[in-house]
Amino acid sequence: MTQAGERLLARLNPAINEISTAVEALGEISGRPSGHIRISAPGEAARRVIAPALPKFVDNYPDIVVEVLIERAFTNIVERRLDAGIRLGESLAKDVVAVPVSGPLRMAAIASPAYLKRKGVPKTPRDLRSHRCINLRLPSAGTIYKWEFERGTEKMEITVDGPLIFDAGGMVVDAALAGVGIGYVLEDRAVDHFKSGQLVRLLADWCPPFPGF
Repeated sequence: MTQAGERLLARLNPAINEISTAVEALGEISGRPSGHIRISAPGEAARRVIAPALPKFVDNYPDIVVEVLIERAFTNIVERRLDAGIRLGESLAKDVVAVPVSGPLRMAAIASPAYLKRKGVPKTPRDLRSHRCINLRLPSAGTIYKWEFERGTEKMEITVDGPLIFDAGGMVVDAALAGVGIGYVLEDRAVDHFKSGQLVRLLADWCPPFPGF
């Protein structure tokens, strides 16, 4: 090497070493996922889908930070610069790219044995109009949820009345357990109470499965 070449190499060596180190670091990163993931989900989806997967996920991918945003109303995933969102299958927009993350879900009309002893057992959804029911306000729309029922080809929406309105299914279950009236919630919220006898499932043949999350 000429003297000029040696001087040039001496000046370039720090930069060459820095580039080499950067390339090696890039190779390490590309071989191991890293970064920050932001997911929007209603509380029910976070509880059912995300929470059970987190312990194993954080062990397998220690360089990924997962941020879960519990949002009760629908939010625009693109505008909010989120990476993903979880929604009920029947509420998805037509142009959304989506994959199932849970199995089908079912609703359940529920009441305590004490309430049914006092007020009787409804035989059809229409009978609910003469019962004390626990209403649910939909956070996404701000409206009171009309209870939806289906059996075979027959479908109906029932507007019910009662002394309580909540915007969370857990409180509906608690009120039903207290004997206040009949509630209508996702089935799995009440399964343990069915087994213990604290709650009775009503109108089961009117509650078919629907697309899950």
